[in-house]
Amino acid sequence: DELHWGPGTYTVERHLEAGDHTLKLDYYESHEDQFVTLSWQKIPTPVPPVQRILFASDRDGDYDVYVMDANGANPVNLTDNITWDMDPAWSPDGRQIVFASDQSGPTQLHVMDADGSNVRSLGVTGYQPRWSPDGSRIVFMDGPEWAWEIYVMDADGSNVVQLTDNDVADFTPSWSPDGSRILFETGRDAPDLQEEIYVMNANGSDPINLSQHQAWDGSPAWSPDGSTIAFLSNRDGNNEIYLMDADGGNQRRLTSVSYTHLRAHETSLHLVCRLLLEK
Repeated sequence: DELHWGPGTYTVERHLEAGDHTLKLDYYESHEDQFVTLSWQKIPTPVPPVQRILFASDRDGDYDVYVMDANGANPVNLTDNITWDMDPAWSPDGRQIVFASDQSGPTQLHVMDADGSNVRSLGVTGYQPRWSPDGSRIVFMDGPEWAWEIYVMDADGSNVVQLTDNDVADFTPSWSPDGSRILFETGRDAPDLQEEIYVMNANGSDPINLSQHQAWDGSPAWSPDGSTIAFLSNRDGNNEIYLMDADGGNQRRLTSVSYTHLRAHETSLHLVCRLLLEK
């Protein structure tokens, strides 16, 4: 309920959901008169990201952000310019897309509507942006090559906070479904590019090594319920997809086919992991 006060006025609003509409009841008093009104309001329908696939491609000669149906049909170039547009990610409600682009100069994070309109820079340099589950924050990486750090900021680009601080790379951040933790890949315990998978609290505290293996482990992705983590590893000689529990336990191989080409395309791997975990 919402209460509204004014000169000689007392108002109560009550909203009752019924299907795809809300029944709004207004009761208000003005001086000695009493009024009641009813009105139906259609609930805005978010565009479910699971029905479409968002990706970056250089099929037109330079990297652009595309969207297509889940079956691969109807690909649409959303950015369609001569600049570099990469690392797209849906907002939780499917209405906006955050991505990295050099269309405003040095590579910055940008936001646009889901149809490619209303493009605006957030004024922050970075890569691999990902919206928090509640849509209020964006996690991303930035810094010199192979010395990246992980940052978080408000969704409008304000209040940038550095979460990691190492001499090695921390990258591919991924929010837990409840927004309390962030997965990432790091070289802090792994010489010779044999990165490990870590998780930390959303404020950067208490980083924990989940994979703890001498081989390369990377490109982590949460399951929708947060109980399982999919990742890529070459621990058995090929780059295969593995699963582990959210605490790093019960690590097991999911595939038996070499995915050696996927390490250079971690966004694609993240998508594959999400699709497998949602089945």
